[in-house]
Amino acid sequence: PMERQQQLVEKYGKLAENAKTDERSAYILEHAEEYPDDILKMYYKGSQNYDYVYNYFTHKDDYDTMSFTAEELNSETVPPLYMDDVRWGYEKINQNYIKTNGCLPVALTMAALYLNRDSETDPVKISRIAEENYEAPIFGGVDTANISDLSGRIGLAAEEYQFNNENPPCEEQFLKDIIDSGNVCLAGIIDDVKGGHAVIVSAVENGMVRINDPASREITETPVPFEEFQGELYYVWELSSAK
Repeated sequence: PMERQQQLVEKYGKLAENAKTDERSAYILEHAEEYPDDILKMYYKGSQNYDYVYNYFTHKDDYDTMSFTAEELNSETVPPLYMDDVRWGYEKINQNYIKTNGCLPVALTMAALYLNRDSETDPVKISRIAEENYEAPIFGGVDTANISDLSGRIGLAAEEYQFNNENPPCEEQFLKDIIDSGNVCLAGIIDDVKGGHAVIVSAVENGMVRINDPASREITETPVPFEEFQGELYYVWELSSAK
């Protein structure tokens, strides 16, 4: 047993060490050879992924029977959705799991739900459209140049605005006007942690911004100062219904 334990530590490192005291890790280690490599690699990216890896065999086929909740379909504001939702997180976009690289399909799904009450569009269907029609995925699995076209393919019209070094920074009132009009503000942000990332700006008021962040419930639930958000904002797509 000691020799076997040493072999496991040499092969699986932190997973084997954690398995001594953590039931989830022990289960993952026992079934390590059965996991897809990309799922097992998630384990090593932090403890926030342990449950997701542990639940893989239970939920990996959930997309086959997925549906939206009545609350999501009838929300008076843009409903928050997340990349790690087991309804679609174990599916892929351009060779990467939606859980890790699906911010744009998830954000566009939020917009489709809100603007069109569209129960037929979901992150996986959007991912498949992107895979079939575009190359060079960069931003949430899709190049920024293709976002307006992709939006049109799911019943949304998109007007693109850029706020890079060649343009003035985005103003708070600009975002507020989009939201107040009843349209959806899809924002492309770039930061040191996530790189290119797609979020929905759900509210702007008194110098604070509320964001539906597909990657973080904590950020979704916590307003941030507009000045802090402004420095990360490089793109805005004003989304409206094309139906």
